[in-house]
Amino acid sequence: MRGRLLRDSDLSPAAPRVVVINEEMAPAYGIATVEQRYGRTVALRRLQTLLLATLPAVALILALIGAYGVIRQSVAARTQEIGIRMALGASTSTVLWMVLTGGLGPAIAGLVLGLGAAARRDDHRMSRPPHDARPGSIP
Repeated sequence: MRGRLLRDSDLSPAAPRVVVINEEMAPAYGIATVEQRYGRTVALRRLQTLLLATLPAVALILALIGAYGVIRQSVAARTQEIGIRMALGASTSTVLWMVLTGGLGPAIAGLVLGLGAAARRDDHRMSRPPHDARPGSIP
């Protein structure tokens, strides 16, 4: 018996007729190619992967916007101080360093605390036996 490879466009109209010819009592429904069935099977996994890729990016963008807002507010509150320093001869790089350290200090502290908490949580999760019934809990 010889066969040939059918495309999606070849299969759809021909399949119900073949089923009707071969078995008159069998209903012809759910006819799909392997590619179509595979696409439906992996659709949820693709959505999950897309969400896992985009949500952290959105969180990073929001964090950057928040950091920008903090630094901007700091500069707005210290505009007079910055003007006086510049009038007294402070260089642009000195004033820029002063502004950045004022805004990045809390950010670096938050980063260190967040990484420390994540490491502590990871250590606790790894030290629990696998049959422990408390998923995600920290003792």
